[in-house]
Amino acid sequence: MRVKSIFVLAVLLSGVVAVYGQGKATNISRRTGSDESPEQKQAKQEQAIKVTLVPSGSFWTPIKEKFKVGEHICVSVYLTNTGTEPTGAVITGNYYQQRPLLMKDGQSVPYLEKVAEQLLLDGDSPPIGVRVIAFALEPNKLTEFTVVRLSDWYAPLVPGKYDLTMRTRLIWNWLPQGSNTVKFEVIP
Repeated sequence: MRVKSIFVLAVLLSGVVAVYGQGKATNISRRTGSDESPEQKQAKQEQAIKVTLVPSGSFWTPIKEKFKVGEHICVSVYLTNTGTEPTGAVITGNYYQQRPLLMKDGQSVPYLEKVAEQLLLDGDSPPIGVRVIAFALEPNKLTEFTVVRLSDWYAPLVPGKYDLTMRTRLIWNWLPQGSNTVKFEVIP
């Protein structure tokens, strides 16, 4: 008898949860005028984000295309919300949020050993205990997101021509599109 009572109680509770879930979806559509969940809306807004890279020699120098061996190479990462509604972004840790892909002569340049180890250790999890800066991305406005120093990721670059692209996250997921390709040269 006790097993039968527990079974009946479980069936009743699952019915209540199903009805509550339907009411919650109805409330979302009443408030927003759409049947999209907040997660679906965020994913749609993230698809409207364009990532633009701009190379420079440091945080405050203008755009450069040629660098001397040993010179610092920084890349400013800008975001443009091409959608019609504001969306948000957060800045967390450098290794969690950005993934540069540097190519030289058609070959991928490997990360520093310590970076590769850290990426394996962290996996795809967000960093714990780091500072988080949140900000809004207004529609059709170019916003500087962060600056990436290539020396944080790669050994000193040897002379040659390089192509750089970047994968970026706004909050939890990688943006569906990558960035533009930046071409630069390292000279002796």
